[in-house]
Amino acid sequence: MGLLLLLACPERVTGEARPLDTRFTAGGPGGGTAQTVFVHDPSAGPDTPFAAKDGERVLISGEMTSEASGSVDMDIMAPDASAPGGMAHLGKLLFDGPGPLTIEAPTGAGSITLQAFQDVDGDGPSDPDPFAAASVVVQDQDIVGVALDMVVGGRALAQLASASGGSMFGDHQGEWTGVQLVAESSSSSPLVVDLRTPDPNAPSGDAYLGKLQFPRPGPIAFEVPRGLGPITLQIFQDEDSDGPDATDPFVEARLHVGREDTLDLGSLTLRPGGFAMPGTAPAAAPAPSAAAPVFAELGPSPVTLSGTLVLRGLEADQVDLDVFAVDPAGQGGKRYIGKLKVAPGPWSFQAPAQVGGLHLEVLFDRTGDGPTGDDPRGVYAGNPVLVGGEDLDSLDLFLSSGS
Repeated sequence: MGLLLLLACPERVTGEARPLDTRFTAGGPGGGTAQTVFVHDPSAGPDTPFAAKDGERVLISGEMTSEASGSVDMDIMAPDASAPGGMAHLGKLLFDGPGPLTIEAPTGAGSITLQAFQDVDGDGPSDPDPFAAASVVVQDQDIVGVALDMVVGGRALAQLASASGGSMFGDHQGEWTGVQLVAESSSSSPLVVDLRTPDPNAPSGDAYLGKLQFPRPGPIAFEVPRGLGPITLQIFQDEDSDGPDATDPFVEARLHVGREDTLDLGSLTLRPGGFAMPGTAPAAAPAPSAAAPVFAELGPSPVTLSGTLVLRGLEADQVDLDVFAVDPAGQGGKRYIGKLKVAPGPWSFQAPAQVGGLHLEVLFDRTGDGPTGDDPRGVYAGNPVLVGGEDLDSLDLFLSSGS
């Protein structure tokens, strides 16, 4: 099963009923506040979805949001290689307006896509109409938390997502890890997320995985294969539609995808000037040193160390996380292993199982000239960390301006 994309609020749904973080289910103005109960209009045809199918049903519920008022048309689609565009039309529903969403579907219906739009000019679905799409996989449990944030231009974003990000991990058949964050920006332009992974054979040192697009900044979420390893997210807003350049809001986040169910990156702020020169696209950006593994060899069953970096009285996009092994023969009783560049918020890396004691230290190189006496430093309060055969989390690191 490939990456599932819900425009404005992506969330892969497996059929297991589970509430979503409320930040990711109220994705638009007034999201989560509508009180009207909507009833399906049988005259909205051509067909009532699933009318011909008998048997048990599951409930699909969530919220539809939009800056526009007025009725909402919803087309129910399903993958069908023999149909035009590869999607078969199962039927249509009509709602009085944005608000709570409730749909019944047959148990085991499989993959379906909900396409919601408001025909503001009465000429049928077109690009100026507020639009959102969400794909779910219907199995035998209710599905909750589906969000449809209808925005002008959403139809084009859906087509782009289907052509690019939708097939990014199309061959993956295993478990998934959810990645969620809140993208903050002074601009309301659509958001682009490029995913990259280390590749020593690539000219830039990393390989391009694919692209995701979202209608606006705010809470976003998507899924990647569990155990994917180090990846880099390059998040930007192409203000002039000329490719990312030095004037566009930009932020980069690096993370390690281990065996976690969810990675929450917290809030990330996009600021102009993230790219070194106008016209430089993410694919040409230099390889981030943070993507390199700390240990050259991880062995057959590596473990993941993770925690949160908290800055106090400091403003820094990233700091050094240095990893040392306990070594009585080394200077200060430790031996240098490797380094990560980490941003404030969640961090993680992998280490060989049973590697023993590790020291974790953080440093902010203020001037980029290497460690000096006035650079803020910090050490993990629980050093040494004893690494056995299990993952270790909650290894929180603190760095302050006076340290």
